[in-house]
Formats: sequence, structure tokens, C-alpha cells
Amino acid sequence: MHTRRFSPLLLAGDIGFFFVFALIGLSSHEKDYSPAAFARTVLPFLLPWVASAFVSGLYTKRAGVEPASVVKPVLLAWLPAWAVGLALRSLVWGRPFVPAFAIVTLVINGALLLAWRATAAALQHDEAKAS
Repeated sequence: MHTRRFSPLLLAGDIGFFFVFALIGLSSHEKDYSPAAFARTVLPFLLPWVASAFVSGLYTKRAGVEPASVVKPVLLAWLPAWAVGLALRSLVWGRPFVPAFAIVTLVINGALLLAWRATAAALQHDEAKAS
């Protein structure tokens, strides 16, 4: 049985993992943990991700979803969000385009999102089996 309700937990988890990425980046490069530093690090990628995830239906609770089945939908939402995030980072926040950063962002944020979403799916699947 599948339910399609908004899941604040999925949204909160996504936001949390973008903040983890920002903490890693800021601690590795800038050591500036000001609200402005977080905003210019998190928002260019978080905003397009949330929009893409909403459009893709990734914020609905789908009880019984297999963890392996999250890979394709997450990647299909992450790839355009990543591209828009790179553009926003350069055009709105005035940060230079750095190919190495683009690749690291694609891979690390993608891996964090996939790990988090697979874990959430596994928990939902286990919850659905128990009921």
C-alpha cells in the first residue's frame, strides 16, 4: 500500500545534508561560519534541489518503497538542481565557476542525498512491513 502525503522528515533530512556539505566546505576552505557564508554555500544548491524534488514528487511519503528504487528519482532531480545551483552560485552570489568544485558538488551532494534517501526509504519500508 502506498501513501502520498507530504513528508516533512524528507525535507528536513535534505536540508540537513546540504548543511553538512556546507560545513565540510566552509571548514575545508573558508573557516567562516557566518550566516552570509552559509547562505552563499547552501542556498544556490538547496533552493533548486527543493524545487526539483517537489516537482518530482520526492517529498511525498511513499511507504513500502525499496531503498534501491530511490537512486533514479533522486539523480533525475539532483542533476538539474545541481546545474541550476552552479548558475545561481555564479550569477547571483558572484562566485567563480570552478570545474573541480562543480564535480565535487555533483558527487558529494549526490552521494549524501542518495545515502539519506535510501536510509529513509529503508525505514519507511520496514515501517510498512511491520504494520
